Amino acid sequence: MRNRYYAPRLGRFTQKDTAMDGTNWYVYCNNSPIVFADPKGRAAWLIHGTWPDFTPEGRWSEDVKTHVEEVFNEKVLYGDWEGKNNDASRMAGADKIYKDIKKYINSDEYSPGEPIRLIGHSHGGNVAILAANMLAEDGIDVETLITVSTPARKEYQLNKDTKVGQHINVWNAGDALQVFGTGFISMKGSGQIYEGADNIMIPTPDNSKNPISMVYPNHAYQNNVGIWKRHIDPVVQRPTRIPGASATSGASVNQNRPFPL
Repeated sequence: MRNRYYAPRLGRFTQKDTAMDGTNWYVYCNNSPIVFADPKGRAAWLIHGTWPDFTPEGRWSEDVKTHVEEVFNEKVLYGDWEGKNNDASRMAGADKIYKDIKKYINSDEYSPGEPIRLIGHSHGGNVAILAANMLAEDGIDVETLITVSTPARKEYQLNKDTKVGQHINVWNAGDALQVFGTGFISMKGSGQIYEGADNIMIPTPDNSKNPISMVYPNHAYQNNVGIWKRHIDPVVQRPTRIPGASATSGASVNQNRPFPL
């Protein structure tokens, strides 16, 4: 069965259902395989920002990877790109991730209708947006899009025909680099929020012990699992699942709201 070993004599799997759905995690589709289907594989992609190797915090950490796997009950892959600070690099990065996702969709690990999730930090969020637009042109919808400290620029927006189940955008008022990355600096919040997204304003992180803070103040908090648990996890729309099956979440509600510490 590809992902779990089945014991015919027992009529059970020998490993737990990774979705931990229902009361018995060793059966298939609540013992109703004619009614329900069990997706073979689900995945989310973590996409780093510009110059990922410039500092220790440039890439996504294993701690966050593990946490995201727990939040969505699915495996997490790294969406790697060259990370140069120009439009051509971001477009090439989006094309690479788009092709990686298409390869995954065409593999035996994927079943039609399984959710695709893209999570990007800084300009990695813009790479995720561009990739979502490319997937939409092929009729593939992104279930969850999470942008963290992403410069909200006019040339990097979801197209009108791009359908995203939920877009969560995380920002803080002290992130000067996020604003600077939009190409201009003006009033607080400019270049930091997206229309139609769940815009989550978090408290300005304490990066005093973070080496990157000397260069990118309040920008490199994507690997702070505590911030994920306090501010991102409660907003994530998790699908309402019937035994052994997946369903897409409902439409998101735009929220531009601060959270307490």
